[in-house]
Amino acid sequence: MRGSRQNHKPTTDKQTERLNTPLLDLGPEVKMFNLSGGRQLIYRSAGMARLLEEVAIFAPLQCDILILAETGSGKELIAQAIHEQSGRTGPFIDLNCAAIPEHLAESLLFGHAKGSFTGATENTKGIFEEGEGGTVFLDEFGELASACQAKLLRVLQERKIKRVGRWGIEVPVDVRIVAATNRDMRSMVMGGGFRQDLLHRFHKDITIPPLREREEDILPLAKYFINELVRKKVIKRRPDLSLSAELALTSYGFPGNVRELEKIIFHAAVLTCADASQIIKGGKIHQAIEAGGWRRSEAECAANPQKETRLEAGGEAEPSQGALSFLLREIEAVDGARTREVLKAVRKHGGSQKRAAEAMGITRQAVGYHIKKFLVGLGLDNGERD
Repeated sequence: MRGSRQNHKPTTDKQTERLNTPLLDLGPEVKMFNLSGGRQLIYRSAGMARLLEEVAIFAPLQCDILILAETGSGKELIAQAIHEQSGRTGPFIDLNCAAIPEHLAESLLFGHAKGSFTGATENTKGIFEEGEGGTVFLDEFGELASACQAKLLRVLQERKIKRVGRWGIEVPVDVRIVAATNRDMRSMVMGGGFRQDLLHRFHKDITIPPLREREEDILPLAKYFINELVRKKVIKRRPDLSLSAELALTSYGFPGNVRELEKIIFHAAVLTCADASQIIKGGKIHQAIEAGGWRRSEAECAANPQKETRLEAGGEAEPSQGALSFLLREIEAVDGARTREVLKAVRKHGGSQKRAAEAMGITRQAVGYHIKKFLVGLGLDNGERD
């Protein structure tokens, strides 16, 4: 268990604000969603705006919520946002289900009676009683022990728990449950690893889009993390991102999502300051990406079944041979001036290759080509030029 925080009630008009102070000038249309404890959600993308609109709608309702998201996407921050907009006055308690020893899981969740097992020297409340009037956040929900799943089903359905060693006595609890997982719950249910009826007890599923699907957020988040390093006095001066660094970031897929981005910025900013430089170059970003070890290998990507799933679901198919020929002709016809035009458009649109392509009326693949052409031309393999 990671702990609890008391509910924080920021006023609605102050909870989301534009970032226009000198220190937090993160670019146009960037917004910050304030949470207690000095935590913030930074976003520019329409995907995150829609997500926070969903949170605002469902948070005040008496409903339990399941958050679906990849590792490093910010599940705990969204759970905290749900709690802080719920109007509940009790604590926010977060528990990592993957970190619970199976033999202690029931006692931790539901409490136990004195003498119920060796070492139980007094009556002890579980997290659902401790969270009375508040929210219990169950992170890594897909790792919940099977023995606890049936008992949690009763909590979700009837809001009652039974302490270990007091099987005949039920204790009512007033608690809201928010769970989160990065697992494919449908596959787990089909494989017998998770109860389908337990998943059905959640009234609402909320999906956090991965960072690669909201590239407009990459540069604002990167600049925010740099500001945080200065604010926390990890580094003395705030280095700026060069154009090559911005393009290196927005061209990367971020399998580790926001958590990986934060680590990359930490690595690159610290090394840049150690070199007595005020500009983070693209080479430093590439070094940080490699040092982080998150990058997926080509073999892993080739073996990833998600591509077929997207096509079955009606996603964007691979370009036809005719489309590829057109793209090749388009690429062959461009020169250095066109590349500069594309780079200017990408920067204007906050690093979004998709929006730059739409604005210029060209394919996204062509934008990617120009970015690669620019980066290769800088010789970023050695990290020295910019």
